[in-house]
Amino acid sequence: MDFIQRRRTLILTIAMTIIFATFFGAPARAQFSVATLSRTGADVPFEVNGDTTLTGGPRFHIFPANTDAGRHAALNGPVGPASARADLVAQPLFALPKPDFFPADLTNLSGGTKNALRSSSSVDIYYNCANQSCWGNPEGFLTDLNASRFIHVVDQYVGIRSNKRYPLAATMTATGSVTTLTTTDVENIVHQAALSEGSGHIFHLFLPAGTDVCPASNDCYSPDNPATFTLCAYHSLSQDFSDTGALVYTVQPFENIPGCMLAPPNPNSALIDSTNSVLSHEMFEAISDPMINAWMAMNSLVEQGNEMADICQGPGNDMLQALVPIYELVRGHEYQTQLEYSNFRHGCVLNP
Repeated sequence: MDFIQRRRTLILTIAMTIIFATFFGAPARAQFSVATLSRTGADVPFEVNGDTTLTGGPRFHIFPANTDAGRHAALNGPVGPASARADLVAQPLFALPKPDFFPADLTNLSGGTKNALRSSSSVDIYYNCANQSCWGNPEGFLTDLNASRFIHVVDQYVGIRSNKRYPLAATMTATGSVTTLTTTDVENIVHQAALSEGSGHIFHLFLPAGTDVCPASNDCYSPDNPATFTLCAYHSLSQDFSDTGALVYTVQPFENIPGCMLAPPNPNSALIDSTNSVLSHEMFEAISDPMINAWMAMNSLVEQGNEMADICQGPGNDMLQALVPIYELVRGHEYQTQLEYSNFRHGCVLNP
């Protein structure tokens, strides 16, 4: 083979390699930088009813936005409890004689109190913001929630009553150029955080104003695109990474906008209270239903598929603001956040 033939062969080989990589190669992950801000030392074991092995996923459950798209969105994706619904049976409780039942009461699709988080620390991840200030004071809320009676509403679903099982363990920052995050982007950030802090946490990824996120193609936090603006936040489980194991996380976009924000009066501020109410919603659901296969309302067409926070989300007004109560979470600290559903009391409560 002469020089010209060898050169043509080399050029053809390079061209074919580029074409193959372009059309058939795996897409490159966006690059993000993650760094630890602080550690509180308040760390507890990540325990799923005595078993730290999770199965299933990836999957997510959304907090629907008070928008036209949100009112028609499916709560669970990309897989839901469809198989369990085929075997749906009302679950009467001791408070009423059979066959009577409370339709909003939650059913554990795994049986008993399986697949709920008995204990776990939280890690806050702040995307493209130096600290929590872009969202108010989520650290203060998580700290007070862990010390409150309110968090014990989950005891009935996880089968344990000890105190201070869900502390804030660390805060982190993440930086990147992506302004509309996909599931791959979110999991990349959470994975990097888990490599640094360990996977045994509930990770809360906070997104600043102007940043969208789409766990599915038509399920997004996208105030700039009303057609896909279905959610205010969501919680999820991922098992895509062999070096960290299962990752339980919530995604917390900027909530102080119509469709997600709280109606006044806001005792702290519209930003702080709107952030904390959605954070509370996702925190309770990540504990009671981390794998999207445990506690859901299955006995009512109205509530079917709802988790413990969905039932108590609160109505909206004509300004696309949610109406939720104001209360003292711990002594001297007043908050405005939604309540949570209790099977024991068959209603939305502040105390267990």
